[in-house]
Amino acid sequence: MLEKKKALEIRKRYCLQVYPVDVEEIARKEGLTITTWPLLPPVEEVKIGLNIGLKEGLSAEWRRWDIAHALGHHILMHRGNQLVLGEKYGRNKNEKRTNSQLIYSCLPKS
Repeated sequence: MLEKKKALEIRKRYCLQVYPVDVEEIARKEGLTITTWPLLPPVEEVKIGLNIGLKEGLSAEWRRWDIAHALGHHILMHRGNQLVLGEKYGRNKNEKRTNSQLIYSCLPKS
């Protein structure tokens, strides 16, 4: 339930009415710095403190997903897996679509 409460807080704070939301802008406003790092496979995203490191050359879709993932760790102060591994290691487009839909479905409708 904490996740839904935090999602509602973010939705209200940034007046989110349209999907997809600008996760880069939200991350910046939440105090996170987004940079491109020369990460080596299989790592494609890492969050360390207030820094989100993204692998060079990610598609816009994966960039958005990875920022949202790191933002979720930041907002929920979740200390779990803060690395995202590449497709060879279990990440795929179906998973991303499902997660995006799940995240959006958690946002209460006004």
